[in-house]
Amino acid sequence: MKLLAKIKSSDLLMKLQHEKGATFFRPGDKQGEYEVIYFSGNRVVHFKGELKTSELEQLRNVATECKILDLDISLGFVRIVE
Repeated sequence: MKLLAKIKSSDLLMKLQHEKGATFFRPGDKQGEYEVIYFSGNRVVHFKGELKTSELEQLRNVATECKILDLDISLGFVRIVE
């Protein structure tokens, strides 16, 4: 079974991440908003929303910042441009 989550809850984002996956993020279109994609062998989490300062610091420690993030569910891929 696999998990595909499109979420706005930053708390849930932090709970769903695991050290065996990869996390990528970029600043969103609005001030203070971020887009984050975490994926592993059995889960993809796509987050768009605001992050608390502590969450952003934690994310910067474990994630890679990118210019472009693209999740294509129909083709089953995540595209990143650093």
